[in-house]
Amino acid sequence: MGSVLALPDLVAVADHLIRRNAPLCSITELLERLEVGDRISRRSLLRQALAFANPRSESRPETALRLILLGCGWGEPEANLEVRSLDGRVMRIDLAFPQHNLAIEYHGDHHRSREQWMRDLARRSRLEALGWTVVELIADDLLDPDELVARITAIASRARLIARLG
Repeated sequence: MGSVLALPDLVAVADHLIRRNAPLCSITELLERLEVGDRISRRSLLRQALAFANPRSESRPETALRLILLGCGWGEPEANLEVRSLDGRVMRIDLAFPQHNLAIEYHGDHHRSREQWMRDLARRSRLEALGWTVVELIADDLLDPDELVARITAIASRARLIARLG
């Protein structure tokens, strides 16, 4: 795969292989294999993909979004950060910048069901009650990474301004 996939897809493959709930291997094993393989092309790109790999990432779009969000200049977002609501429920934020109280939620097609939509609304409200700014995204939002970074940066700036005024 290293000879044909682009960086975001290579990172997604690595994320899947090292995922926290059911790892197929460790990042150390992948790095070792990379070093001993004699017919591995694009070795530097593979090293870069492994540097971005995160066992907390749970889907290919989450990985792609995480890589895009690096463009915000705030460091790497925390994947699937657990936050406890006011009533004690544990919620997971797809990608979070806790230092900015910014939650980024990626909604795939399964979020279209009535039940999931209702759960998403309730979770958003619970996060906002804790002071989080929630940005909900869909697949089309990933098509223009520069616009997406600019939009998220503007939302975060606006949220900080409102917090200062309040």
